Amino acid sequence: MNQFIKSNKESCQVFISHSTIDKPFAIKIKNKLETDEILTWFDNKDLDIGDILSDEISNGITKSSYFLIIISENKK
Repeated sequence: MNQFIKSNKESCQVFISHSTIDKPFAIKIKNKLETDEILTWFDNKDLDIGDILSDEISNGITKSSYFLIIISENKK
């Protein structure tokens, strides 16, 4: 893990962006980060029924120090 993130994990959050088809892989990454006590913004965890999707995603990005984009050959 990046030493900067490790030493500043109390003040950072990682926004995880992924395709629905890549969700199982994204969950593994989220779980590893959270095991290392790094905060994450993840759709399953941070979105509730009735939320305005664009507002919540924008808020999640604003509050995050890092942005992790999972890119694969999968399409959906």
